[in-house]
Amino acid sequence: MSIEERNAFGNLILLCTPHHKVVDKTSPDEYPVQLLRSWKAQREAAGQTALAGLRQVTEARLEEMILDVLHQRDRELNAAIARFEEVDSQAAAVLRDLLRQLEEANLASSALNQDSVTTLDRAARKLQSSVNLDVVTMLDRAARKLEKLPSVVDQLTSAAWDLQNKLPDR
Repeated sequence: MSIEERNAFGNLILLCTPHHKVVDKTSPDEYPVQLLRSWKAQREAAGQTALAGLRQVTEARLEEMILDVLHQRDRELNAAIARFEEVDSQAAAVLRDLLRQLEEANLASSALNQDSVTTLDRAARKLQSSVNLDVVTMLDRAARKLEKLPSVVDQLTSAAWDLQNKLPDR
C-alpha cells in the first residue's frame, strides 16, 4: 500500500493510542488488512445507515432531531442526578443548581433578537431580485447563524436598516 493510500480517509480506523502503537508499530503482522477492514466495517455500519438517511433531512427536521437529542441528554442528566441524590443529596442539589445556571446562561447568550433576524431576512429577500440568488441565499443563511455572535449585533442591525431604507418596498 502506498503512503498516499495509507493516509487516505477511507483507510482511517480510529484506535486508542496504545492499540494504535500495537497495530501499526509493535505487532503489525498480527493484524492483517482483512482483519482491520472487518473491524472498521463493523464499527461504521450503524453510522453509515444513519448517515444514509440524512440526504432527505430538511432544516426543520434537523432542528427537531437536535432538540430530541438535547431533550434526551437532559432526561439522562436528571436521571443520573436523581440516582446521585440517593447517595449525596447536597452534591445533587449543587449539580441541579449548576444545570439551572447553565440553562440561564445559554438563554441569555442569544445576541440578536427576533426583530433583527427578521429585518435581515426581509433585506435578503428584497435583494433577491437584483443580486445573484446564490449570494443572497448565503447571506440569508449567514444572518440566521449570527444569532449567537454578540460582537456584531449593532453592526448587523445597522446594516440591515440601511439596506432596508435603500431598497424600494415590494
